[in-house]
Amino acid sequence: MHILMIHTLNFILLFIAGLLFAVTEFGIHFLILYLIVLLAFLLIMNPSLIKYIILIVIVYTVGWNLNIFEFIFIPQVLSLLGSNPIELILNGHQWGPRYLIAFPAVYMHELLGFSLNYSYSIYCTFILACIVVLFVKAGLLLQNKYVNAPIVFFLISIFSTLILAYFMNGRLIPAYFGITIILYKQFKIYNSNKNFTISDYIIMFIGFMLSTTSSGTMMVSLLQISLVSFILTLNKEKYIVPIIKFIIVNGAIYMALLGPYIMKMINKNLNFYGGGFTGLINMLSHGLGKILLVSPMLVWLLILCIPFIFIFCVFVQLGLNIELRMIILTITICLLCGMFGISTATMIIPIFIYLVALKSSKITSKFKFNL
Repeated sequence: MHILMIHTLNFILLFIAGLLFAVTEFGIHFLILYLIVLLAFLLIMNPSLIKYIILIVIVYTVGWNLNIFEFIFIPQVLSLLGSNPIELILNGHQWGPRYLIAFPAVYMHELLGFSLNYSYSIYCTFILACIVVLFVKAGLLLQNKYVNAPIVFFLISIFSTLILAYFMNGRLIPAYFGITIILYKQFKIYNSNKNFTISDYIIMFIGFMLSTTSSGTMMVSLLQISLVSFILTLNKEKYIVPIIKFIIVNGAIYMALLGPYIMKMINKNLNFYGGGFTGLINMLSHGLGKILLVSPMLVWLLILCIPFIFIFCVFVQLGLNIELRMIILTITICLLCGMFGISTATMIIPIFIYLVALKSSKITSKFKFNL
């Protein structure tokens, strides 16, 4: 818990430093101040990250001046400006979590007088930088296996985020950060001898909350936490009692905290498309499932095949190592949820970045690159 508090403090202080940097529109004096503060706190967190953070700042500064980082504020929460996000969540408002996610941009808008879109662009740029940092940290976990992993993960993730920033809707940027947090924690557990701790679940819960900018991305994160963490627990524990404990504790916590909100959002989407089973089928038109709507027979064929697909996946995964099981399950979750939303399917991007970086690290492991 002490480590979690240190990381939280570091996150806040880094955000403040980045804010000072943004206020001056990248003035050289505050750039120097920003780097000093950044280096000081990253030295506490992980000295190996310093050189990568410097490069992120340089690359993102160029990207900002090329107008790559321009995002539109989340439209659903515009009517909530001036409200208290915590009160909205406690009162069960359906857009409460989304407003909370966007609130740093709102606060920046009110404090500094920036336009909402400009404030949200600064905020999303900071989030994308955090995504790159997480990928670099994932590379550092693999450095003993693949000597160039940190450099490769850095290069692939930073150019991927630049492409995302140019093409993607800003509403999804926090969701990508959320799923990346969850993936990082899970792969960190996989590469260690430890099992999940309370602080791990708290951090993954934060990742889940960041993913609530869309109902579909929310479901991807929820399934990712539940199913992939369960597979990891099965791999780590040799006895049935810890496994039963995992199921009971996680089920109780997530259903108590999130159950009502999740059901509200599911019902909202179903009702929008007609309600009930009809709404479920009509929702396919919103995602990859529109292919199935060419013929009603395809929909029924998919429904009938689901049990067989599940059994096939179980047997296939029995012959794979745990890392491949995690990757396959993550991709499956993204694609199945993506049947009901195109944007939801794009949650596959972080795991795709990880796969490309992992494969590239293996290929380049014969050589050593210095950075």
